[in-house]
Amino acid sequence: MRKIMAFATLLDQGIATGNHADVERAKNAILKSASAASELVNEILIYARVSNIQLEHDVLDLQEQMRLALDDISQSGAETRAEIHLSIPPTPFKADPSQFARLMQNILSNAIKYRKPDRPPKITISTSRSDKNIILAISDDGIGFEQEFAEIIFYPFKRLHSKSKYPGSGMGLAICKSICDREGWDISVRSQPQEGTTFYISIPALEAPAPSLSESDEAKT
Repeated sequence: MRKIMAFATLLDQGIATGNHADVERAKNAILKSASAASELVNEILIYARVSNIQLEHDVLDLQEQMRLALDDISQSGAETRAEIHLSIPPTPFKADPSQFARLMQNILSNAIKYRKPDRPPKITISTSRSDKNIILAISDDGIGFEQEFAEIIFYPFKRLHSKSKYPGSGMGLAICKSICDREGWDISVRSQPQEGTTFYISIPALEAPAPSLSESDEAKT
């Protein structure tokens, strides 16, 4: 807000003196700051809704839901020439579909955003089983971060990288954590600088016949 007020003053001065360069500079800065403020308010509202909304659970298929999630990020994936490997068999699980979609959109968007600047991102999505849980793993080969920050990245407004280089509100992973907490899932992350990042989500499995090998799916985008 202080930045908007400062450039509003510059705008007034530019108009008064006829300095078109100052007017243009102030206008652009105000629009940029207003857009960032609007995004932040929107993310805070989403965080509040996610924390309090009544969940509507359905039995879903994890393979199908991940395909839908990849469709949601298809434009940014195409723009960055992302190489995405999906290797998940048909797997039933219970979740609120809209909240799961938001969870996946945030994690997959981060995998693309925090890519290495000199190459297209590579993202691998797979599952394994641990006791009675499905472990969904989403890995990338991006810039990564020090493992010591693996917990605080889920706090609201926590950022590990420059906002000027990687725009955002700092709320995306806090929203992910809130969704997982509401669902009763565990979310964790492993990362190394310049080696990439893997998010793990532990989801209670539903009892179902094990899929045959022919049902396994591997898609490459």
